[in-house]
Amino acid sequence: MVTVMTVAAVALIVDHNWLVDQRDTIKNASDAAALAATIEMTRPGVHSKSDSELIAHLKRVAKTYATLNLSHLTGERLQKAKDSLDVEVTPDRDSNTVEVKVTADLGGTLFSRHLPIMGNYEGPEDGIVAVAKVEGTSNPIEVVLAIDISGSMDWKLDSNPPKADRSDSRMAIVKRAASALVDILEPNAENRVAVGLVPWQAQVRLDEDTREDWEDDKWAEYPETRHYDSPYSCKPVGSCSVEVDEIEDYEKSQTLPQGEVWLGCLDEHRVDEHDNADMPEQTPAALMSLPSESAFAQGVYVSAHAHAYKCLQLPLPTDFVYQQCYEATSLPKWRLVWGGKDAQRFCSDDPATILPLTTDATNVKDAIDNLKPVGHATNSALGVLWGQRLLTHSWKGVWGDSVHPVDPTSEESTGARKAIVLLTDGEDNVCGYADRSCTHTDVAIARETACTIAKNAGIEVFVIAAMHPDQVNEALGTSLKACSSQTDNPEGEYVFLNNSDDADLEAAFADIANQLKVFRRVY
Repeated sequence: MVTVMTVAAVALIVDHNWLVDQRDTIKNASDAAALAATIEMTRPGVHSKSDSELIAHLKRVAKTYATLNLSHLTGERLQKAKDSLDVEVTPDRDSNTVEVKVTADLGGTLFSRHLPIMGNYEGPEDGIVAVAKVEGTSNPIEVVLAIDISGSMDWKLDSNPPKADRSDSRMAIVKRAASALVDILEPNAENRVAVGLVPWQAQVRLDEDTREDWEDDKWAEYPETRHYDSPYSCKPVGSCSVEVDEIEDYEKSQTLPQGEVWLGCLDEHRVDEHDNADMPEQTPAALMSLPSESAFAQGVYVSAHAHAYKCLQLPLPTDFVYQQCYEATSLPKWRLVWGGKDAQRFCSDDPATILPLTTDATNVKDAIDNLKPVGHATNSALGVLWGQRLLTHSWKGVWGDSVHPVDPTSEESTGARKAIVLLTDGEDNVCGYADRSCTHTDVAIARETACTIAKNAGIEVFVIAAMHPDQVNEALGTSLKACSSQTDNPEGEYVFLNNSDDADLEAAFADIANQLKVFRRVY
């Protein structure tokens, strides 16, 4: 009798462990299926399906992932599991959750069924069942889309001119992709998801109300003078022999005509106590200082692209090639680039302005729809710097909006994610075509500096190239990777350079959104 009871106990223990293992197998399959289905529901175009279409679509996804998680079974057991596998999907659009019920017969047999004392019990009649539910977490997410609006964004991805309707231009594709990202993130106050927008080129622009506020508060001032650094070219670069009187004064400080109406554009120059506009120190303290502490120079006659206000007059330096200047001059046109043209035309033509963080998805999508290529130079550091200013808690009083950057140190903001998505279609060229590397011309902040400051502040930086991979040379690819958070978090994907068509570019934005949107198992 003792022997029989011992054998029965051993049988029960063995069978219990077997059943637990089968339950865990099905549970793992249901967890994977629910997570995959929940992520799938956030992808562009999926959420808009009818109820029946959505369920059918999610069921296919869930069944695929459930099957993959049964693949460790062998032989007949695997085939039996596949044949008996049943998956039920229950999505909830409002709460962005998906419940998945997985049932399968994993084969095998119970040891105890062979013992008369156990009554020939054969285990679960209809297979083993597990249910899982997954939802998107409500940890605060703040994202700024820093979008390049330089003139080349009007090109196709392969650099060919766009069609007449421009539906296949880089800008058109990016607008669709960015709008889809907003759909995935679903910004709203309840979920604590906010999105901002920084359209950038050689400058950024404030909207009319913000512009007036900044002028009233003297946060943006019209300078009397501005520093221009080497706004002319010689061959070889940097070899100009000084033959012009007061050439040093010409480069370093020029008096500007007063009374110009400011249209809201800003570069990175600040106004000092002598009303002179110049570059701030390239340190976090200087670059992230509030406009109440250090006023920005109103971007009327900006120095971007090595443009000066005044034109060099005869006699010109030895080996002189051309100069870039705003004022009208009688010098031969072949000696000039830009001479006598409207300094603010790229500002007046640009309807796109900085959009502070908002939980209103409609506002974000309207701002994205308003983007168009207008700029004449690419200065990606501006996109990163102004993106950080939208995300920085100490700047919350600057934007005067109801949605302020969260304080990542507060308990209610535990797990907050702040991110900048930098979209560019080429290397920066703020120092002019004669000095692309800015070796001899100091008119801009390096992208590397801006990205380093942002990352050190705890902001994740994603980088997307709106150009064909063939055009991303090794140097550009390396610099964009260095700008991103790739090295800080090797497990994430922060660099998207292989965008050969619109589908790739749209997939890059969707991938970023899904990385930011954390999912967790409810049960």
